[in-house]
Amino acid sequence: MGCSVSGAGTETKVVIDGVNCGILAGHAYALNDVFSIPNAGKLNTKRNIFRLLRIRNPWGKGEWNGKWSDES
Repeated sequence: MGCSVSGAGTETKVVIDGVNCGILAGHAYALNDVFSIPNAGKLNTKRNIFRLLRIRNPWGKGEWNGKWSDES
């Protein structure tokens, strides 16, 4: 299964809150896994589960550097 992010153009950097997040808009990524992780800090809110996707760039370049990244 695959996925992509829409943005200002093809193969353009995706910027979230003024920071380059490490992925490209209009680029195809492979969807490798899906996770649901309970949010122990906010069990009584609408956001009591984090839903995460593990994607892979078939070109092997670039890496997500936002929340939940290796350095997060």
